[in-house]
Amino acid sequence: MNHNPSRRSSLFLLELMIAILFFCLCSAVCVRLFVQSHTVSAHTQELSMAMNQTKSFAEIFRSEDKCLEILKEQFPSGIISLETNSFTVYYDRDWAACVGADADDEAVYAVSMRVSEESGGMSLADFEAVSISDQERIYQFETEKYTGGGDSDE
Repeated sequence: MNHNPSRRSSLFLLELMIAILFFCLCSAVCVRLFVQSHTVSAHTQELSMAMNQTKSFAEIFRSEDKCLEILKEQFPSGIISLETNSFTVYYDRDWAACVGADADDEAVYAVSMRVSEESGGMSLADFEAVSISDQERIYQFETEKYTGGGDSDE
């Protein structure tokens, strides 16, 4: 019987190359899954922080009559706009409020509240959290409260 050692070694080398190719494909799939899970985790954290901040604004709106002034006390870095009857706070990428001259450069997110008075003693507020870089809305909702200042026939 003639055994050719070069033929056996080339067969072994071919099997080894196929095994390495298989492991490379598996590792590429795993790396893709890890990157995708990191992206989903970052988006979930962003959404959670946006919800927390807007809910804080909403609780002050529902509980106080002069909510813009109370919000300014609670969030000193916030900006009140009397023309639009709104309040906005800018945050950096770690959701820390941006303060001072560098606020424009550091700001990554903006959380705002716009209040409008409606007839019948109702006050409506729109809350919104946006990503400043791509102007993408992260979270938004509306709520209303009864202020008691409606039309009355006395």
